[in-house]
Amino acid sequence: MPVGVFATWFPLPGREAEVEALLRTMRTYTMTEPGCVAYELHRLPTGFLLYEQYVDLAAIEAHHATSYYRELVAGRGPALVERREVVRAETI
Repeated sequence: MPVGVFATWFPLPGREAEVEALLRTMRTYTMTEPGCVAYELHRLPTGFLLYEQYVDLAAIEAHHATSYYRELVAGRGPALVERREVVRAETI
């Protein structure tokens, strides 16, 4: 069953451009994954909202196992944000 991921990133003051660059890079890589259906990036007054859709939960797990996810999101991301909020939802 398709799964949507809604993630909100709240950058630290002055780090907005770095977060945007990181997320744009992630979008480029992620859209090449066979299990990724969509990756949309939106700017909010307080940060960024991502909408990602994957064919199933296994595709999300494969995404999280990529070297670029580990380097950019898990590695660099925490130093650039106050917090991140992530919600997964089954597509109906």
